[in-house]
Amino acid sequence: MKKDKKNSLAFGMFKMKCPNCRKGDLFETKNPWILSKLDSMPPRCPVCNQSYFPEVGFYYGAMYISYMVSIAVEVPIFFLMLLFFGFQLVPMVVTLCTSLILFFPYIYRYSRVLWIYVTIPYGGIEK
Repeated sequence: MKKDKKNSLAFGMFKMKCPNCRKGDLFETKNPWILSKLDSMPPRCPVCNQSYFPEVGFYYGAMYISYMVSIAVEVPIFFLMLLFFGFQLVPMVVTLCTSLILFFPYIYRYSRVLWIYVTIPYGGIEK
């Protein structure tokens, strides 16, 4: 039997799909660079009616994931800068701040995706 790649965990997370059905979109816009709609999510999945906000303050946990992902992105950049340019404070700070600004929309959204995928199972019964 052929496995459906569109229902895989990796596909659902990468495409930011509903964790329950992996068909509905988690965010209202696909482009994370529209900063005014960066965190705009519908209240429920348009396909399976899964709640994207199961409780008040649900996405506070995503802040911790965002912090860990930011560190995971910045540490290699720091060591590459250190390796190639030595410790020069101004270029180091400018490079790290610039990379954080550039990666922020993706880190923000994927932190929410990781958090909701950790808490809501595939084919879950919570509606």
